[in-house]
Amino acid sequence: GKLFSEIVKNLPDAAVHVEATDEQAFVTCDTSSFSIRALNAEDFPGFPRVDVHQKIEIPFHQISTMVKRVSRVVSKDESRAILTGVLITLEAGVLRMVATDSYSLAITDAPLPNSSADEFHAVISGSFLSEIASLPK
Repeated sequence: GKLFSEIVKNLPDAAVHVEATDEQAFVTCDTSSFSIRALNAEDFPGFPRVDVHQKIEIPFHQISTMVKRVSRVVSKDESRAILTGVLITLEAGVLRMVATDSYSLAITDAPLPNSSADEFHAVISGSFLSEIASLPK
């Protein structure tokens, strides 16, 4: 992912051709060509099934405020990937966000009294949440 992104970002302004096999990806553009070793997708766990019929509604200012409170302590250390995310839970009508960089801990709660969604928990990328929170209203 990151290597591919760096390669494509530095290519000249021309058509990019990507061809993939089970073991390699070939990237060509103008006179540049790259061969990137690929990993078998079956060696990695699949994504959990998500019930799209469940939803919660949260006012933008509320989610933005919560994200800003916890995003300060989200770890930037990619070697500890779980710490680069924010744990979001919904239990007993309370939405909670938790983040840590292993030195500091941030927790923020918000009541969602009208939520009929089942309880859940998920870890979502801190950088993704920060981007959402910084969107114009």
